[in-house]
Amino acid sequence: MSDEKADDNTKQPEAKGNLQGVVDRMNTLANIVSEIAKNTRSGFERQREQAESQQKQMDFLLNQQAQLTATVGQMAEKVDRTAGSITNLLAVAELQAGEIKDLFESLKIVDERTRHTDERLDVLVNTVERIISERQNGKGGA
Repeated sequence: MSDEKADDNTKQPEAKGNLQGVVDRMNTLANIVSEIAKNTRSGFERQREQAESQQKQMDFLLNQQAQLTATVGQMAEKVDRTAGSITNLLAVAELQAGEIKDLFESLKIVDERTRHTDERLDVLVNTVERIISERQNGKGGA
C-alpha cells in the first residue's frame, strides 16, 4: 500500500498541474471572450455612432431641402407678382401709346387749322395794308 500512496502522491501534483493548466486555459479563453465582447460592443457602438451621424446628416439635408423648397415657393410668388405688374405696366403703356397717337393726330389737325388761319390772316393783313396804302396815296375817295 505504501506504493499505492506513493503513486497517489506523485499523481496529485500531476493532477494539480493539469488542473492549473485547465484553469489557465479557461482564463485565457475568458480573456479572449472578454476581448471579443469588448470589440463587438465597440463595433456596435461605432455602428450606432455612424448611424446617428448619418441620421444627423439626413436631418440636415432634409431641413435644407425644406428651406430651399420654401424659398423657391416664395421666389415663384414674387415672380408671379412681378409678371402681373409687368403685364399691368404693358397695358398702361399701350393705353398711353394710344393717347399719344390721338394727341399727335389732334396736333396735326391744330397745325392744319393754324396754317389755314395764318393764310387767312395773311390775306387780311395784305388787304388792310393795301387799303391803308391806297388811302395814303390818295386813291381812296375819303
